[in-house]
Amino acid sequence: MAQEEANVRMVAVGTEAIDVEELRRAVSDPSAGASVVFTGDVRDNDHERSVVSLTYEAHPGAQAALDDVAADVAREHDVIAVALVHRHGPIPIGEASGGRCERSAPTTGVRGVRRSRGENEAANSDLETPGFCRRYR
Repeated sequence: MAQEEANVRMVAVGTEAIDVEELRRAVSDPSAGASVVFTGDVRDNDHERSVVSLTYEAHPGAQAALDDVAADVAREHDVIAVALVHRHGPIPIGEASGGRCERSAPTTGVRGVRRSRGENEAANSDLETPGFCRRYR
């Protein structure tokens, strides 16, 4: 198994509510000193318009694409562990539609666990950058 595959601890696409503590447990590692958790939450507004509900559909290739994203993050950033999840179906206001967690070493940082705070921040930045995610469309 490649090192990046070993560092990818969880990748899931489903309809269940996202459990942030489950993400944190998935990347738990005694060598890590920090973790970064991110959730994309459904809000009650969009461009000054009220939102009362949100329903996501999952592309049939969503799991494979998320697997690729997680492996790339693990390979491109000195990650100890990474977990990525995405939810589809009806999602109530205030609940998470996606989440990630990364873990890093004590040097100071998925969404996963990194060797340093800077690596955590760089990996998180990649996961939030449309150009990085466009590779998988």
